[in-house]
Amino acid sequence: METEVMNMLKVVALAMTQYREFRSALAGLRDASDQELARAGLDRGDVVRAAFETAERRVAPLAATTNTLSARRAARHPAIFSPARA
Repeated sequence: METEVMNMLKVVALAMTQYREFRSALAGLRDASDQELARAGLDRGDVVRAAFETAERRVAPLAATTNTLSARRAARHPAIFSPARA
């Protein structure tokens, strides 16, 4: 039970980190001129998507660590974490 709470807290912290990264990337892209965006292959309509993708890339190493911990726990307790069989 304690590890489940810790994992949940890690997921929440990861989501908050990704949100901060998204806001940072979004601010940078919104400040860019149309010419700068065009050089990067973007237009104004792509700014939110590009900011989200940037945030995902920046946080991916942290997410991989969280997923690895969950995978290790599932391997130790396969009866608990495996999907139900019909």
